[in-house]
Amino acid sequence: MGKSICDNIANYFIAYIREIISYNLYKGRQQMNITIPEFSYGTNLILKDISLELTKPQIIGLVAPNGTGKSTFIKLISGHLSAPEVDINLDGHTYETDLIYMRRQIVKMPDQMDLYDELTARDHLRYYASLWEVEKEHVEVVIQTLNMSSYCDNPIKSYSLGMRQRVCFALMLVTKAQYLLLDEVMNGLDPDNVDMISDILFKLKEKGTTMLIASHLLENLDQIADVVYFMKDHQLAFRYEPAISQREMLSVQFSDEVHQKSFIDTFTDIPIQFDNDSLYIDVPLIDEFMLEEIFRWLTTHLDRVGEVKLGTKGCHKLFRELYDR
Repeated sequence: MGKSICDNIANYFIAYIREIISYNLYKGRQQMNITIPEFSYGTNLILKDISLELTKPQIIGLVAPNGTGKSTFIKLISGHLSAPEVDINLDGHTYETDLIYMRRQIVKMPDQMDLYDELTARDHLRYYASLWEVEKEHVEVVIQTLNMSSYCDNPIKSYSLGMRQRVCFALMLVTKAQYLLLDEVMNGLDPDNVDMISDILFKLKEKGTTMLIASHLLENLDQIADVVYFMKDHQLAFRYEPAISQREMLSVQFSDEVHQKSFIDTFTDIPIQFDNDSLYIDVPLIDEFMLEEIFRWLTTHLDRVGEVKLGTKGCHKLFRELYDR
């Protein structure tokens, strides 16, 4: 009996030590720094002045109209595009110094054109598992997770658009990479499959994975993203946190940057979101007292306040405001 208790205590202590070690490793590793001073195709400027730090785990949304550089941004992070001035650094590793390490940790979801018509989904998954040295059993786990058993042994050429998209998502999952890059992952999926993929993304985040998702399904980003970046004028022009902004928001447009800054400096305890280009600020309304204080400030600066709106804000509304749609 005594030995059993001692064994249990020893096992608990070992497990506790492992958790501490795991926590310290987790806390000190897997930070990605992205620096893109400028990237062009010939004389055509695509991206500039981008500096971003990604820590894990989180879901990051990326929004912009077509043709504004979203896919290019993702390909630079994944190493499918490169330039001397672009620096993608993960734990001190880069694509130039340690290509294999970077490829194993950062995975971009393949495009449907990357699939082979004559091969099955299982063939593709086994191939990816072998490249990333993942145990064979994980292939079956991914197939079951995505409900692909009924067609995974049929050739890709027989698949619908939604089924092909699910295969591409599965190929990314089977790698067990810590950073996943998804370009229009919800494309071609019905609402049930969108919900399924969203649930999987949440579970991946809980396990410590960071995901960057470029998407036009803006309502979905409102639900799943921790932060959303809007690209404009070749930059990450606006940062939006859905969890904060799903509250009632007060939106104010100022006539100049001086008064916009004065407002921001006055209410330093409030998580204000702002855009210098449009002179807008958005304030989450946390309590009535704060609202009274804000209105008191606004009434003393009416000559410098343009437009005042009250309501909720989401990605769709921001998209229309930022891109004049």
